[in-house]
Amino acid sequence: MNSVNINNMSVSFCTVVMNRLPHLKLTLSRNILDADNAQTEFVLLDYNSKDGLQKWIHEEFSDSIKSGRLVYYRFTGAKSFKRSHSRNLAFRLATQSILCNIDADNFVGKGFDSFILRQFSKTDSILLRAKRPGKKDTYGKFAVAAKDFIAVNGFDESMDGNGYGFEDIDIQNRLLNYGLKEVTFDTKEFTQFIPHGDFLRMNNEKFVDKLSIIAIVPVSDIETKFLYLYSDKKYEYFYIIDKSNKHSNDYATSQVYSRINNGNHDMTVSKILKGKWSKNSSRKITLYNQNKNYPTEILQESYHQVRDPAAILEFMKFRSEILNKRITLANLTKPKDAINSYGFGLGRVDKNFGEETKLLI
Repeated sequence: MNSVNINNMSVSFCTVVMNRLPHLKLTLSRNILDADNAQTEFVLLDYNSKDGLQKWIHEEFSDSIKSGRLVYYRFTGAKSFKRSHSRNLAFRLATQSILCNIDADNFVGKGFDSFILRQFSKTDSILLRAKRPGKKDTYGKFAVAAKDFIAVNGFDESMDGNGYGFEDIDIQNRLLNYGLKEVTFDTKEFTQFIPHGDFLRMNNEKFVDKLSIIAIVPVSDIETKFLYLYSDKKYEYFYIIDKSNKHSNDYATSQVYSRINNGNHDMTVSKILKGKWSKNSSRKITLYNQNKNYPTEILQESYHQVRDPAAILEFMKFRSEILNKRITLANLTKPKDAINSYGFGLGRVDKNFGEETKLLI
């Protein structure tokens, strides 16, 4: 592989944020200070935050914005958080030759931009990422040449309706399939982050706001139905078949939660079924599927309604990861042009508090 002139390269650190101001107050200033290359750029995409982010950036970072070190964009079209779309926007807005994703809860690390440049000076046909296995909260921290990001059509926006999980794994898999060489890092300085619970990862997502009931229906000693009922009277459900873990009727309240919480997602999962639902005063749930066949009735004694907040959060996360893992596996055999075939990272953004409006099409 041919080496690349380091003088022709520079780094854009790309961060997207929606209502995560407390984290950004801890990471952004330090990240900017820890970059030691004069050309390094920080792209911050405010995905329609409502927590005072815009005011804070304006008050605290005017010098960084004037110098060009920090570029602040605001996308006001977001009603809920879309991981792939927001990252695609930020990556497309970046101006440097190497793009590095930095989550709002991650620290860049002193001199990480120079480290990136040294790795890419050997060859720019690499995917630089945190080592696996390692700290999961840093798995989204990766760097890639801008040309290669464009070549694989960015993060898969078909995942955005599903919620949390796998969008970063998916794009990294596709970059490696495209022919990039994996280069990893596990230096303590470059793998620092702010620990936090899963609620902050998911609370800005559309399906979380609409969730009304999670019901678990034991079907047999190896099969369980997971039913998600939403406030707009739509439902989703899927079956889990787990031959290695036969259960009794208390499976829903104990063993399933334990298995999900331990990250065991290797169970056989059915396709996702959708339709409309209703519930009467006796708590009988009636499902009307999309094909308008005979409705399915689920009596109160046949299902367990998840009420524990921690369990609800785990089952929401499980649903998202099940859906997006399926897309990730399917994408491994798809041609790259099949991903985001209608475009990606589209939208109108305001730059630096009205200095300029950009329309990405």
